[in-house]
Amino acid sequence: MKLALFMKVCEGEYEIAWEALTSLAQSCKGADITFFVLDDASPSRVGKRLAEGFHDMTGYPVDCLELPRSLGFRGSAQRAFLGLDWIASSGEEFDMVVKIDSDALVLRDDLGDFLKESCPNGVGFYGEGQTMRLQDRVLFLADFLPVGFKRQMIDQIIQRQWQLNRTSPVWWADFGWRALLNGFSFEFIPGCFWYLGGKTLKKLKEVGYLSRNQSKYGFVFNDDSLLTTAVYAIDHPVVDLVSVSPHWKGSMSMSEHTPIEYFKSIRPYVVHPLKNNPKAWERRKELKSMSL
Repeated sequence: MKLALFMKVCEGEYEIAWEALTSLAQSCKGADITFFVLDDASPSRVGKRLAEGFHDMTGYPVDCLELPRSLGFRGSAQRAFLGLDWIASSGEEFDMVVKIDSDALVLRDDLGDFLKESCPNGVGFYGEGQTMRLQDRVLFLADFLPVGFKRQMIDQIIQRQWQLNRTSPVWWADFGWRALLNGFSFEFIPGCFWYLGGKTLKKLKEVGYLSRNQSKYGFVFNDDSLLTTAVYAIDHPVVDLVSVSPHWKGSMSMSEHTPIEYFKSIRPYVVHPLKNNPKAWERRKELKSMSL
């Protein structure tokens, strides 16, 4: 199994990103791994340090893409599509791309086996499914209007505030319509942990979605909803892992505040979010000592 492990990192995330990355690699022993890390212009070069440390420890090939300036919180779709286009253009053929956020953690050594069993043909987009909030549905649908509101941009960073000056369709409107026609119903795969079949990655690259100029934006900036939409648009399966295994139920909402007994009962493959604070580090130690 040939895997591309993908992370995006920013300043202050080195320690938790290292925990997330090494836990993922440990769970995929025996796979042919390449690590791709996209650094959102961190001053301390978090991505480069991760890549070099991971290569030194494992010998796996690594690649680091350092952005010239930060895209900010609302640059998540830009980072995700840019990262996938980068991987798809690497010249390597992968069975899967596995993406993990810095504040996620893999708990089980058999995740690699689960990946292989659940995506045997390299097709589809997989993760713990979630439903859009009503307000997010309204903003999503508002972006289909040919003109309207969009978020302000200051110093090339998308802001929360709105302004009435969008005079053309948003960059994803065409494949958004295709997604709705193909059955998209406001269920999406969250960006904290997912995996994408290699054939699906190749198709997204071929149709040009990954390399789109995103300057014509509106309200929606989320990587998770827009990547889910893109996969629906090419008519590849979007799989809610809760329907495949009970070990994914609620696992993307398990933090240091979740009772430890709940972790034991669900036996999750991956948990999120565990931030960079003392309580979360203590929970990581507890979880590592458990036998799941």
